Amino acid sequence: MNRLHRVTSGLGAAEVVNERDASMLVSDYKRDRPEVVFSFGVFVVVGVCYAAGAVASWRLFGAADIGLVFFPPAGVTLAVMVLLPRRQWWAVVAAIVVAEIGVDLHFGLRLSVAAGYAMANAVEPLVGVMLLLRWGNGRVELAQRAGFLRFLVAAVGVGAACGAVIGGFVRSYDSDVAWLSAALRWWAGDGLGILTIATPILTWRHATQLRGRNLAEAVAAFVAIAIVSIVSFWWLAYPPAFLMLPALVWVALRFAMPGVAIASAVMALIANISTAAGHGPFAALSISAQTQLTVAQLSVASLTITMWFLAIEGAERVEAGIQREAERAARVRAESGRSLGELSDALMRQSTVDDIVRTVAAHMSPRLELSFVAVGLYDVDRDRFRIFPTTLPEPVAGTVAGWDRHTDTPGPVAMRTSASVWAVDQADLTERFPAVRAVADGLGLHSLGALPVRIAGESRGYLVVARNHDR
Repeated sequence: MNRLHRVTSGLGAAEVVNERDASMLVSDYKRDRPEVVFSFGVFVVVGVCYAAGAVASWRLFGAADIGLVFFPPAGVTLAVMVLLPRRQWWAVVAAIVVAEIGVDLHFGLRLSVAAGYAMANAVEPLVGVMLLLRWGNGRVELAQRAGFLRFLVAAVGVGAACGAVIGGFVRSYDSDVAWLSAALRWWAGDGLGILTIATPILTWRHATQLRGRNLAEAVAAFVAIAIVSIVSFWWLAYPPAFLMLPALVWVALRFAMPGVAIASAVMALIANISTAAGHGPFAALSISAQTQLTVAQLSVASLTITMWFLAIEGAERVEAGIQREAERAARVRAESGRSLGELSDALMRQSTVDDIVRTVAAHMSPRLELSFVAVGLYDVDRDRFRIFPTTLPEPVAGTVAGWDRHTDTPGPVAMRTSASVWAVDQADLTERFPAVRAVADGLGLHSLGALPVRIAGESRGYLVVARNHDR
């Protein structure tokens, strides 16, 4: 059949599409199908995480009894939107609406109230992410001071405030609470959720400090943060900063921003659970339970932001040190290039092997802080090495003149094995090569290196460099 007929609805007419157009339609469908499947997966995963966080807010953080509280899903949704392309944000928004309405109806809220909360929680990450990406030129750089400030203003500040305006209105409509009071409490709970839950998600892929050989120390650090948080926010009636600051500083300096992100999430969860349960320093304040939670959230946010800037400062200092080292290495390479050019010009003017060795030594010694440079070239007819320079002091000259290619000393070993030989100090040198003791004592050598000299692809001698000091 050469033509495919598709009947359009409503008009009764037939749209004729040739086989090439039909194959393009099928190809587009197959290409878009994986993205639709992925978006559905995002909807399911975000919806489950959102619902779990919302239920935790009702059961653990006091929403059932206190009202507006710490809300971790606010951080989850914002972080997922940052990581996804815009064309897939609809899946996150749909997950927010479905999960929010479902959880709220389960806990007895009216449909109109649940829909209002769903709108507030959908607008919040949309505004925050759009501002964050716009101000950051499409990038979210939490490891930089300016990038973290943009995150605080756009996501924690403006985004959470937009949600608070709507959520505060819905709360005041539902419970006859002052709008401003409800909005401020919404902003505190959701803002802390964004600050402490979104940041671990956004920084995890760059968390090289938490992997490999540092993993055990990282686990110990987070266990310590959890223990100190429980002691500070559950048992003690003193300001939590006294115990929290030392542990947080340790994490900030050792594990940088990813460590602070995870530690602040642990601290926020424990602080809100403890205060909602009536324990800790904030529950002892003579204020309403809702205000106690707000004060606890502001305290955690203050500690978290302080540690973030400390971690950024430490990371920037490390980066500056790496940059200085790279610049120093570049200067060394440039100087080495100039030195090789000078050495090449100088060697062209020499006529004897002695002069060549002395020229090489004159160029190498000041740059490498060498005390001694010598070259041994193997004479096949005599089965001995010819040592340059020829002005070695006695008894060193006589000792070295008796060495052949089978002698167990650094130079001959380097030639035989075609590999470098290094001795870090005189004890190492004389222990591994007893035959060289007299030479080491005669020249006062401290450390030594021997490298094979290759001529026409074969090892035909050695180059020895040595120091008579411990630098």
